[in-house]
Amino acid sequence: MPLVCDASANLGSKPVDISKYGVIYAAAHKNFSTAGVCYTVIRKDLITPDVLPGTPTMCNWYRFSSAPNKVWTVPITLSVWMGQLVMEWMLERGGLPYFEDLAIRRSDLLYNLIDNSSGFYRCFVTETKFRSRMQVVFTVRSGIGADEILVQKFLDETDKLGWLDARSHPLGISSDAIRITMYNPQPYETIMKARGIHVTLLGTGALYSADPQVPGRVFNEEDPPNTTSKLVYTELRKKLEELLVYFDNALILRTLYPVSSDLDSRGLIGKLARFEQVHKVQTSVTVLDDLCPLIPELVRRRTTGVLNFVNSGMVTYTDVVSDLAKRAPASWRRPLLGQEDNSRAAAELGVARLAAACGREVPDARSSLQRMISGLTDDELQTLAPQQSPL
Repeated sequence: MPLVCDASANLGSKPVDISKYGVIYAAAHKNFSTAGVCYTVIRKDLITPDVLPGTPTMCNWYRFSSAPNKVWTVPITLSVWMGQLVMEWMLERGGLPYFEDLAIRRSDLLYNLIDNSSGFYRCFVTETKFRSRMQVVFTVRSGIGADEILVQKFLDETDKLGWLDARSHPLGISSDAIRITMYNPQPYETIMKARGIHVTLLGTGALYSADPQVPGRVFNEEDPPNTTSKLVYTELRKKLEELLVYFDNALILRTLYPVSSDLDSRGLIGKLARFEQVHKVQTSVTVLDDLCPLIPELVRRRTTGVLNFVNSGMVTYTDVVSDLAKRAPASWRRPLLGQEDNSRAAAELGVARLAAACGREVPDARSSLQRMISGLTDDELQTLAPQQSPL
């Protein structure tokens, strides 16, 4: 007997072994998209012409898959397209392992509050390994009809806070259970806000491109993005900043071309040192050694909103390569220096708001990079030399 599973609540929140199922399906609106789309995975041997009389067309998998025209109804193109964008974004974030970890962290915030409430809240599922990560069901005090007034007050107050996913869950005729749903569209920041926890998000500040018509323009936090990049990540970053204005507990730090005090290939210095050609690009950068120590102070002050998390001033890629050439080993293959390139998201971001928020001046980017390059050890510089084969 094939196992058929409605995975609407879980699909997209963790890796699933679909080989255990004959059919697995999920409504897209819970974790992937808006309403109107159902994702279905069917084992091939179940797609046969032998179906019960009266089976709806959408459930007659053989007829549906073998028909020359598979569009039986007007397609919900917006929902399909939205689902594609969300899946691309999910893959960029790390795929299902990332979202499984997110679901665990998100639900643990609520479960820990319930379990440590000295009995004021009570979770029906006491064994943690059986608890849902997507739907948390609990009650106030003893439950089972004993505290209907408190339950209703809880629902009324959460409704005022905008928690539309809090509702009574009918486990039985006299049940006063409360269910909180935490599907992928439920941001981690919402749970943090409900618990009064400050949250800091670091993300790209590559939302601006220098304007040749306005030389020397500095982009501040309130300026609308002008980058022409159509990458899904960039578009979602823009939307994230729009949505987080509704969270009075969130701080967004815009980083740009992070610089580390070594030659790690993920840092700007390490990247430029290994390129074959470097163009003359001027941009703000985030010197991690300078700015990361500011984060605890920003959190302590419960700073919220958007901050350009970059050093003051700009650096030029070709200047960085020239400074590095003064210290690099003779065997280093120096990148070719190209002409000015305005095709990428590179610009000067203003730091006045950051300086005011942390109560100190923001270090100059050019000086910081020169200091870092001067401080590189001989062993670090030797990593730029061609590596000999061990064979």
